Amino acid sequence: MKIVSDLFLGGVPQDIRSGALTLPTARNMQPFRGTITDLKYGTSQPLFLGSLRVPLESEGWCTVNPCENGGTCLVVDGEPVCDCSKTEYKGRFCREEVSNNMPGLAHMMAEPAKSKAREENVATFRGSEYFCYDLSQNPIQSSSDEITLSFKTWQRNGLILHTGKSADYVNLALKDGAVSLVINLGSGAFEAIVEPVNGKFNDNSWHDVKVTRNLRQQTGTQYDLVNKLHCMVTISVDGILTTTGYTQEDYTMLGSDDFFYVGGSPSTADLPGSPVSNNFMGCLKEVRRQNLCLLDPGITA
Repeated sequence: MKIVSDLFLGGVPQDIRSGALTLPTARNMQPFRGTITDLKYGTSQPLFLGSLRVPLESEGWCTVNPCENGGTCLVVDGEPVCDCSKTEYKGRFCREEVSNNMPGLAHMMAEPAKSKAREENVATFRGSEYFCYDLSQNPIQSSSDEITLSFKTWQRNGLILHTGKSADYVNLALKDGAVSLVINLGSGAFEAIVEPVNGKFNDNSWHDVKVTRNLRQQTGTQYDLVNKLHCMVTISVDGILTTTGYTQEDYTMLGSDDFFYVGGSPSTADLPGSPVSNNFMGCLKEVRRQNLCLLDPGITA
């Protein structure tokens, strides 16, 4: 096939004559919205004639800010996304007005059953921020645990929290848009993955996560009269999607005198058991361990 006309990518200029197009109706088609990479055409480099409002490199995707109403443009996983956390709007481009928002009260939420607002502990992470708590003065030695939090993000991968080192740790992360939990109490890693039925959890909507760890006694059989203790681990997302598993016998205690990281760490790729290498980008709120809020500004981090 021999083609001597110009090649248009992503759309057709409106000022071009219909007669100049092999398919005249192409001028009325909806332009492409998205990202195109690794374009190859023939065996030689074609002559580039120009572009219209198209950033040619990922670093420039936020040069023309697609975010409205004061939203902040960020490049996440190779595409521009909007951080609407400091506005009174939501949605992909901060276009949808948040209902029942109270002007001037950042991170406040109106409760339907009460006349006053309840303050929420919300933090925004852009990939370099994180909370770090030193556990050396008050180390964790526990056989049971409960961690709850809520998150929203467009990012597919990112560390949500981590504590422990070597073969004694807990790691919670987003992995390919699913929630990943990795726990090792000394007997080998137990990993649970929770995925939604449709889509992914990185849809910029709030999702609630609950992780519990409790001792359970396994009754011995006639061949093994000794009752054994196991640690039952349960993770649920949005109160519906639940995964349960057990650690191996004789390893039921979590011991940690290291650091407790929330939202990221100085070197996430080097954390034991971490399935991701980058920090979290998005919003976290009401991060609690044993009812202690880990996003409370009154706690020394």
